[in-house]
Amino acid sequence: MALSRPDVLIRIHYCDKHPENVVIMTNARTEALDELLSAFLQDCMFGNMTGLPRGPLVERDHYEVKIGYWLDGDGFSVESDAGDAYLTVGLTAHVLGSLAGDKLTIVGLLPDVG
Repeated sequence: MALSRPDVLIRIHYCDKHPENVVIMTNARTEALDELLSAFLQDCMFGNMTGLPRGPLVERDHYEVKIGYWLDGDGFSVESDAGDAYLTVGLTAHVLGSLAGDKLTIVGLLPDVG
Protein backbone atom coordinates (compact mmCIF):
# COMPACT_ATOMS: atom_id res chain seq x y z
CA MET A 1 0.00 0.00 0.00
CA ALA A 2 1.03 3.59 -0.32
CA LEU A 3 2.71 5.55 2.47
CA SER A 4 -0.43 7.31 3.70
CA ARG A 5 -3.28 5.32 5.15
CA PRO A 6 -6.21 4.91 2.75
CA ASP A 7 -9.62 6.29 3.65
CA VAL A 8 -11.26 2.96 2.83
CA LEU A 9 -9.65 -0.44 3.31
CA ILE A 10 -11.04 -3.74 2.05
CA ARG A 11 -9.26 -6.89 3.23
CA ILE A 12 -10.39 -10.05 1.48
CA HIS A 13 -9.54 -13.44 2.99
CA TYR A 14 -10.16 -16.05 0.31
CA CYS A 15 -10.00 -19.81 0.90
CA ASP A 16 -9.19 -21.65 -2.33
CA LYS A 17 -10.63 -24.92 -1.05
CA HIS A 18 -13.90 -23.24 0.02
CA PRO A 19 -14.36 -20.11 -2.12
CA GLU A 20 -17.88 -19.73 -0.79
CA ASN A 21 -16.43 -18.94 2.66
CA VAL A 22 -14.92 -15.54 1.90
CA VAL A 23 -14.34 -13.12 4.76
CA ILE A 24 -14.21 -9.39 4.04
CA MET A 25 -12.94 -6.98 6.67
CA THR A 26 -13.60 -3.36 5.80
CA ASN A 27 -14.39 0.07 7.12
CA ALA A 28 -16.63 0.68 4.09
CA ARG A 29 -20.39 0.50 4.27
CA THR A 30 -21.57 -2.93 3.18
CA GLU A 31 -23.81 -1.41 0.52
CA ALA A 32 -20.79 0.43 -0.97
CA LEU A 33 -18.67 -2.72 -1.52
CA ASP A 34 -20.23 -3.49 -4.90
CA GLU A 35 -19.40 -0.02 -6.22
CA LEU A 36 -15.89 0.02 -4.73
CA LEU A 37 -14.90 -3.42 -6.02
CA SER A 38 -16.41 -2.66 -9.45
CA ALA A 39 -14.43 0.59 -9.65
CA PHE A 40 -11.23 -1.21 -8.59
CA LEU A 41 -11.68 -3.90 -11.28
CA GLN A 42 -12.50 -1.28 -13.88
CA ASP A 43 -9.32 0.56 -12.91
CA CYS A 44 -7.35 -2.66 -13.43
CA MET A 45 -8.98 -3.36 -16.80
CA PHE A 46 -8.01 0.04 -18.15
CA GLY A 47 -4.35 -0.38 -17.42
CA ASN A 48 -3.87 0.91 -13.90
CA MET A 49 -2.36 -2.21 -12.40
CA THR A 50 -0.10 -0.28 -9.98
CA GLY A 51 0.67 -2.35 -6.93
CA LEU A 52 -0.60 -5.62 -8.35
CA PRO A 53 1.87 -8.47 -7.93
CA ARG A 54 4.11 -9.07 -10.94
CA GLY A 55 5.55 -12.45 -10.12
CA PRO A 56 4.69 -16.07 -10.71
CA LEU A 57 1.50 -17.48 -9.30
CA VAL A 58 1.87 -18.58 -5.68
CA GLU A 59 -0.30 -21.62 -5.02
CA ARG A 60 -1.71 -21.72 -1.51
CA ASP A 61 -4.92 -22.60 0.30
CA HIS A 62 -5.64 -19.08 1.54
CA TYR A 63 -5.10 -15.73 -0.15
CA GLU A 64 -5.33 -12.22 1.20
CA VAL A 65 -6.02 -9.17 -0.95
CA LYS A 66 -5.90 -5.66 0.55
CA ILE A 67 -7.45 -2.88 -1.48
CA GLY A 68 -7.03 0.71 -0.33
CA TYR A 69 -9.01 3.66 -1.63
CA TRP A 70 -8.29 7.38 -1.19
CA LEU A 71 -11.31 9.65 -1.43
CA ASP A 72 -9.37 12.82 -2.25
CA GLY A 73 -7.30 11.33 -5.08
CA ASP A 74 -9.95 8.89 -6.25
CA GLY A 75 -7.30 6.18 -6.48
CA PHE A 76 -6.69 2.61 -5.43
CA SER A 77 -3.75 0.60 -4.17
CA VAL A 78 -3.51 -3.13 -3.70
CA GLU A 79 -1.43 -5.73 -1.90
CA SER A 80 -1.86 -9.42 -2.52
CA ASP A 81 -0.05 -12.60 -1.56
CA ALA A 82 -1.22 -14.33 -4.77
CA GLY A 83 2.01 -13.46 -6.57
CA ASP A 84 0.15 -12.83 -9.82
CA ALA A 85 -1.88 -9.83 -10.97
CA TYR A 86 -4.43 -11.89 -12.86
CA LEU A 87 -5.14 -14.17 -9.90
CA THR A 88 -5.56 -11.12 -7.66
CA VAL A 89 -8.04 -9.60 -10.13
CA GLY A 90 -9.82 -12.94 -10.51
CA LEU A 91 -10.21 -13.40 -6.76
CA THR A 92 -11.59 -9.87 -6.46
CA ALA A 93 -13.99 -10.46 -9.36
CA HIS A 94 -15.22 -13.68 -7.72
CA VAL A 95 -15.88 -11.81 -4.49
CA LEU A 96 -17.75 -9.07 -6.38
CA GLY A 97 -19.91 -11.71 -8.06
CA SER A 98 -20.61 -13.31 -4.70
CA LEU A 99 -21.76 -10.15 -2.91
CA ALA A 100 -25.40 -10.85 -3.73
CA GLY A 101 -25.19 -14.27 -2.06
CA ASP A 102 -25.44 -14.96 1.63
CA LYS A 103 -22.20 -16.90 2.16
CA LEU A 104 -19.81 -13.97 2.46
CA THR A 105 -18.86 -12.83 5.92
CA ILE A 106 -18.41 -9.06 6.15
CA VAL A 107 -16.97 -7.62 9.33
CA GLY A 108 -15.74 -4.20 10.35
CA LEU A 109 -12.09 -3.34 10.87
CA LEU A 110 -10.73 -2.35 14.21
CA PRO A 111 -9.66 1.33 14.15
CA ASP A 112 -5.93 0.53 14.30
CA VAL A 113 -5.93 -2.36 11.82
CA GLY A 114 -4.66 -1.58 8.33
